[in-house]
Order: sequence, then C-alpha cells, then structure tokens
Amino acid sequence: MEAIWFILEEMQGNIAREIRVLLGEEQLDQKLFTADQRQRRVEAMQKCAAESTSDADRHLSWMKMHEDMGWVYGEKFDPAAKTHPNMMPWDQLPESTRSKAKIFDYVAKAGAKIEELFPSCPPS
Repeated sequence: MEAIWFILEEMQGNIAREIRVLLGEEQLDQKLFTADQRQRRVEAMQKCAAESTSDADRHLSWMKMHEDMGWVYGEKFDPAAKTHPNMMPWDQLPESTRSKAKIFDYVAKAGAKIEELFPSCPPS
C-alpha cells in the first residue's frame, strides 16, 4: 500500500506544479525533494486523510510540523534554507495557495479510499 501513497504524492506534486504554470508562478522541480522530504509528504497525506478537520486546522497542523523541523517563513521556497512562503495563517494565504492545499486534501482522501477498497493489496 505504501507504493500507492508515493504515487499519489508524486501526482499531487505534479498537479500543484501545473497549477503554478497556469498562474504564472515559479514551478518547483520534484527533484528538489529528497527521499526524506517525500516520505514526510506521504506521512502528511496519510495524517490528512485520517483526520476530518477544517482547511485552516489542517494548515495549522502543517505549519506546526514544519516549525518542529526548523522551517520558517521566507518569500521563496528553499528546502536547503528551510524557508517557505506558506508559513503564515490560512486566511492570509493567496487563494491559489489555498486551492493547492485543498487539492492535497482531495488526493489524501482518495488514498484513504483506495486503502479502504483494497486493504489486502500487497506492497510493491
């Protein structure tokens, strides 16, 4: 089942990148993310899928997770410097960023539904 989560994590990242294209924003190459960062994103998706919370509460949880790992607000996303422009309250985020976060939630919920429908799927 873990392989499915990594497929969904990659799909979500690609969707977010294409949204950035549509909005004229800088694209983030998925190669920027290390295996540990991708694992963290998978774990965040699984947590998101398991919880029924508001968008603002999910974002607050996301911010807390990042703060605990030393991330801070920065105008540019930089994994090496651990700066992220989304390290701000939900209601201060641009609508496009909130939409990307909602897509993350939709993909996470789809992953949970896949696990529910195919619980005995062997790991790949």
